[in-house]
Amino acid sequence: MATDFSPEWLERILGGVSEEARSDVHRLYQAYTTASQKADRMQRSLDALPEEFDIKDKQSRFLGHITTQKQTEMMLRAQTEILEMVATNQPLQAIFQRISKLNDEQANGVYSSIMLLDRDGKHFTDSVSAFLPEAYTKQFLGVEIGDNIGSCGTACFRKQTVIVEDIYSDPKWAPFRDAVRPFGYRSCWSSPIMRSDGSVAGSFALYSKSARKPTNFEAQLFDVGTWLASIAIESHSAVQAVRIAAETDPLTGLNNRGNFSRQQQAWIKRARQDESRFATIFIDLDGFKLVNDRYGHKVGDDYLKLVGARMREIGVDDYVMARVGGDEFALLRTVEGEIAQLKTEVETFMHRLSQPLDVHGLRLSVSGTAGVAIFPDHGNLADTLLTNADSAMYYAKKRGSGQVKLYNVSIDNEHRSREMRIAALEKAITHGEIDLDFQPQFDLVKGGIDGFEALARWQHPQLGRLSPAYFIDLAEEAGLIVPLGGSVLNRACKRAKSWSDKTGKWVSVAVNVSALQFTDGIILEQVRQALSKSGLPAACLELELTETALADTKSAAATMAELHGMGVRTALDDFGTGYSNLSALAAMPLDRLKIDRSIIQDIPGNPAAASIASAIIAMGQKLEMKVLAEGVETREQLDFLKENDCDAAQGYYLGRPVSFEDALAMLINSELDVVATSSRR
Repeated sequence: MATDFSPEWLERILGGVSEEARSDVHRLYQAYTTASQKADRMQRSLDALPEEFDIKDKQSRFLGHITTQKQTEMMLRAQTEILEMVATNQPLQAIFQRISKLNDEQANGVYSSIMLLDRDGKHFTDSVSAFLPEAYTKQFLGVEIGDNIGSCGTACFRKQTVIVEDIYSDPKWAPFRDAVRPFGYRSCWSSPIMRSDGSVAGSFALYSKSARKPTNFEAQLFDVGTWLASIAIESHSAVQAVRIAAETDPLTGLNNRGNFSRQQQAWIKRARQDESRFATIFIDLDGFKLVNDRYGHKVGDDYLKLVGARMREIGVDDYVMARVGGDEFALLRTVEGEIAQLKTEVETFMHRLSQPLDVHGLRLSVSGTAGVAIFPDHGNLADTLLTNADSAMYYAKKRGSGQVKLYNVSIDNEHRSREMRIAALEKAITHGEIDLDFQPQFDLVKGGIDGFEALARWQHPQLGRLSPAYFIDLAEEAGLIVPLGGSVLNRACKRAKSWSDKTGKWVSVAVNVSALQFTDGIILEQVRQALSKSGLPAACLELELTETALADTKSAAATMAELHGMGVRTALDDFGTGYSNLSALAAMPLDRLKIDRSIIQDIPGNPAAASIASAIIAMGQKLEMKVLAEGVETREQLDFLKENDCDAAQGYYLGRPVSFEDALAMLINSELDVVATSSRR
């Protein structure tokens, strides 16, 4: 193979190999250049001698130099070919064969071999040789390396070159002497093939049928073969690492979405040729968002890792598996029998997947909902099959988690309807079609209106005014909850500032904040913008958080501290319904607890509910938080709260949600000043 051996050529073929290997190549390149220049100078000197000078004398004087130069040139050209094979990502076995052939061609009576170790670096698993008999090399496969285990086993174990001059007498070969005799090999010189991280990949060895040391030229061949094999392994490892990174999900080790799509396309091509069928299965984990919100992203990531490991464990022989989204997975499976049989097989897979996981000492349940689309029945393109499987999954999830649903046309219609609703909601958020109602909150100590809670309403152009029940879940599923929360916050602050402008009284407004807004810290910038644009004092804004927003205690406390630094107040909403971490609660700079309506609705008739409510009131006040009761619908409930010194209340008995204008009228008609509620802290 012709080449100019230029520095640019060297850099091109050496991309991705270790610095040590690059240095070796540059050293040999320099040696070749020096030898070539020296030979050229000698040739020019001889050419300059008089014609009558004895030609035989010229040849004898030049013979040693030209032999060295030609040997070096032949080796460099062979090495060039090998390095070109490395640079073009030729199969590793083919490269090893060429390295072996290089050595065997350059030295008569010498035979080379390359032995590779397993992943643990303990046993020989493969052997490559151009001229050694396969019957000979196969004897060493599976042998564990160690001190005095032949030349190669010892070299790998010691991580140093081992020269055995006589196999028949050297104790290192005692276990294998009888196996070697029929083939006539007497000496073996072996060197470990080292990776850049210091681990051993295998060994390079030269055999001779005479008992001796290697000659100087054979020693050079020996060194060349070893570093060429090292370069090939390093390059192959680098290519493999890039390929794995490009095709594998880094968290779970499963295929990523791009690789899954490529495999789908390959399955489609094969299925068309074979006239066969296969299934695309889309799985969404049920309740993963709660795991992430409650325990933090570290637990969430490890949860997904364990789910991926379990998938490989139960489906490695039957499924192609991929992680295609945050908590979304996709599978491919052949369809060999009836569709009902396939559905049963997928249900079995899901049942085995659903066993609880132990994550950092937490016993967490696993549940998934699956949709199935079949080629060619439900589509003949990769994207279509995945979309239809996703639609079937969504259809199943709306009817209860943990199910498996096959795709059909009615599901497609529902999917299109959902996509249209998502598009309409996104437009509504962008164009300001999300309006607010306001429910009054009453001060039970001083009397009068304590402020208002802002409640989102979608003013739909065709369907009219829609409650959050219609669009909040949709916003969370579609990733619109953060912009929706920002839109509500901006409008609430503007409305509260408008009330103050019209009444001359500062009015407090409470706004619900999603866990995603809070845990990602987005709320800080959203609050700054809302207060800046509206001109509302920070003390007039209260943010209502759920327990899931406070799952990462350290991060939540830091965010709340920043909010308090601005002067914004915070409240814990729906208290008493979750798995409240009381120690975390004590560490949080909260201003208010809101008792959930499910507790209030059972008092005073239910003694247990009454005890819980009175305990929450006492606990909150001991922690220097004000306490507000939600869902007050009767006079008896209100009297109970007053008797137990509850600070504030809201509910239909006191006032239903009203429009901005009606809230303004309530403020104007109020005989008492309306002020922002201050913290007890």
